[in-house]
Amino acid sequence: MPKDFSGFKSAHDLKRHKRTVHGEACEESYMCTVIGCKKPNKSWPRCDNFKAHVKRMHPREDVDEIIQRCVY
Repeated sequence: MPKDFSGFKSAHDLKRHKRTVHGEACEESYMCTVIGCKKPNKSWPRCDNFKAHVKRMHPREDVDEIIQRCVY
């Protein structure tokens, strides 16, 4: 019997939707700690979005090092 993901392809997609759209708590989030960041108080619940922020706003920084440093 197939699982019910309420219209989403996978349980992961449903969980991500609940977290990003409805504000449900997530396991980890990211907050940028790069000095001079224009969004120092913003929280990113998804790593891919935070990574895009780092690449766009801090192109001279080591992306992987920032990601590890900014998990909370």
